[in-house]
Amino acid sequence: MSKTKILIVEDEWIIAENTQRVLEDYNYEVIGLAASYEETLEMARKNPPDLVLMDIILKGGKDGLETAAALNQDLNLPIIFITAYSNNSLIQKAKAIHSFGYIIKPFVGKELHSAIEMGLYRHEMENQLREREAWLAATLNSIDDAVITTDMDCGIISMNPVAARLTGWISDDAIGKQLIEVFIITHSISGAPFPNPVKQVLNDGIRVTQGHDITLLSRDGVKYQITLSVSPIVDINGTVLGGVLVFHDETHEYRMQEKIRLERDRAKQYLDIAGVMMVALDTQNRVTMVNRKGCEILGFPEEEILGKPWFDHFIHPRIREDVKAEFKLILEGKVEQNEEYLNPVLSRSGAERMISWHNTIVKDQAGNIVGTLSSGEDITDRNPAKRTQRESEPGFE
Repeated sequence: MSKTKILIVEDEWIIAENTQRVLEDYNYEVIGLAASYEETLEMARKNPPDLVLMDIILKGGKDGLETAAALNQDLNLPIIFITAYSNNSLIQKAKAIHSFGYIIKPFVGKELHSAIEMGLYRHEMENQLREREAWLAATLNSIDDAVITTDMDCGIISMNPVAARLTGWISDDAIGKQLIEVFIITHSISGAPFPNPVKQVLNDGIRVTQGHDITLLSRDGVKYQITLSVSPIVDINGTVLGGVLVFHDETHEYRMQEKIRLERDRAKQYLDIAGVMMVALDTQNRVTMVNRKGCEILGFPEEEILGKPWFDHFIHPRIREDVKAEFKLILEGKVEQNEEYLNPVLSRSGAERMISWHNTIVKDQAGNIVGTLSSGEDITDRNPAKRTQRESEPGFE
């Protein structure tokens, strides 16, 4: 195992050599003794140490504080200050430079050894933390979702590039601002302001997920349809420190769904003005569509028909199994489509209406059968003789 390398910066040679002997007694390797700003930088750059012991008061133009600042900027080295002065002003300046320890002369070997080991440990932990932060930043910057983190007051701490693009804000400009200034959302349908989702999570301490009816208004006036989730940021003691907001751009999918909905509504309008009953069933014989005429014949509002098993609710038990069997044959392609079938349906009042049906198979884009579409004409009062003749035949709704 290699020894820990230490650079001593001390302009009094007797103290420097004594410090070197103490360090070597503790099995540290002293790579050099520097007495000035220039010597320190030259030695550190040529043979970077693991830690620097730095006297604050140095002869020459620049003191130990300025030398430490230059080392921090160039090499990110842990630095422990050694000085004969203990006034508060020096200590505060040393803290501002991000030192890893402060030892008052004179000191004993154990004090120096303990300070060095603690400084090395802190430096290693900080390096690991920076590495994790770099990995986290790289991950957040590469994912497709937008991410914003906030403190307990809903002030923005960070945002990734996707969040910056969707909100229209430059990340540096957004940091420190209140979330509601940057992340402006409304209900998609009503346009009413949407409550701050992070505030709710910070109050309740539980994760919240919101669906598709949210519109995000960006700073440049562009509107996006989004879904979002918010989770509390919790430390190891369970204390809530802030919130993380994750949202996803669903604009393309939303517009496609809106287009499909408009086409469906237009088709429904056409079906509603038809003078015949129109019913669509899936492969499990559940009603997926019924037009206005169908609702009138059955005596139910649309919402009480959709999703119901057709045969169990609207076909009389005496012919139910026969009609189910015919439905199965149609789905298997064993019955010619558009052939006329007669069978009665049960209305809400319990009365039966005789319907003349024509059925067609419905397939998806892959050619798989996904159900049936049937048009039915109510002939109850039109041709009683024909109805009586065929009423007993197996039929399909």
